[in-house]
Amino acid sequence: MNYRQLLEEYDLALVEQLRGLELGQDFLANWVPDSNTLRSVINLIDVVHLAGRTTISIQFGDGQLTPNDKIILLESLGDCMSAEFEKNSDGIILRINGIAAPHWDVLNHIVDSKKLRKAAPLEQSGTNQVSTQVSTESYFKVKLFERSINFEGELQLDPGSIFVVSLDGVKLFFKITGNIPSIEKARHAGAKEDQDKAYWDFLCENLQGSPLIEGVEHGVLKMVHKLAELGAIQRGPGIFLPSNAGKLFVSMQNVVLKLYSNYCSENKFKSSLNEFDPPPRIGWTALSYDERTKVVQQSMEKFTSSETDDKVTLSFERIESDLDGYPVRVFVGFSNVNSIDKSNIARELERYLKINLEPKLQIYTTEVKDKNKIRRLR
Repeated sequence: MNYRQLLEEYDLALVEQLRGLELGQDFLANWVPDSNTLRSVINLIDVVHLAGRTTISIQFGDGQLTPNDKIILLESLGDCMSAEFEKNSDGIILRINGIAAPHWDVLNHIVDSKKLRKAAPLEQSGTNQVSTQVSTESYFKVKLFERSINFEGELQLDPGSIFVVSLDGVKLFFKITGNIPSIEKARHAGAKEDQDKAYWDFLCENLQGSPLIEGVEHGVLKMVHKLAELGAIQRGPGIFLPSNAGKLFVSMQNVVLKLYSNYCSENKFKSSLNEFDPPPRIGWTALSYDERTKVVQQSMEKFTSSETDDKVTLSFERIESDLDGYPVRVFVGFSNVNSIDKSNIARELERYLKINLEPKLQIYTTEVKDKNKIRRLR
């Protein structure tokens, strides 16, 4: 299969098909390309494996894979299947055989947009629940395992507002208040190991301040995605959920579900539709337009110098407010880039800005009018 053609068909299908993307073969309906070519190729191998196929040949055009990309793919794929590159007149073909039981713990641990790193096993904690993996050199180790513990301790019991949930010797305390129930405070106690304390502390930090139903539905989910974005835990094949992120995160999800059940039964609370959409952080909205413009331009310069080809030019145009009035729409311009690479770079830039500036930021491009006067006639 031709990789560039697959990308073109996928982008076209997103616009023209309402559902059930058709890309020539049924199993490709489950493939979601990524702005990072290495992630995208691994996702493609994943859907081939899930479809019960054992071989695949992928045609790449000139320049779609760097020499370093080729080395990384061969080294990683070679751990669990046969892979080789073959040059031809159209570029280069990646031939893979023996896709039977791939080691997804190796293939899916991509910690940045340039390279794959094999994850180092996390030492088992005292509760013997952490079954995921981390990179020993990652941001996560510095910011999570060596972080100060801010949410450890017990809350004074107050019937009707303080709820306690226990799990394997760890107690979770939640103070729930308001007509629209919200988690005003979240604390943990009883964890023995520093790594356990760090995980539970991170959970309490993510739950505190959120509406109860939002914390129940998305609290642990957002947590595992934050950790994955930091390169802290690996993404397994398929949709990434707490259920396939590791035993500890399954336990955390069970904790918040039990909390919700206890609250509903004690307060005769009926579940309602979750319409919560968190606003941008105060650190972003408090900035003036000129200050926001400056930090976005600085981040775009760093992104361009480290993540794009030297010929590609990105230009900041303006920041607009969304329908809720928040200044989160960043308009950018592109030069010296084709339509396929443009969408890939835009997705990667948006991810970069979300991680480094504000999670609610969205990338927009200014519509370019058709220069052909005949086609513009209506």
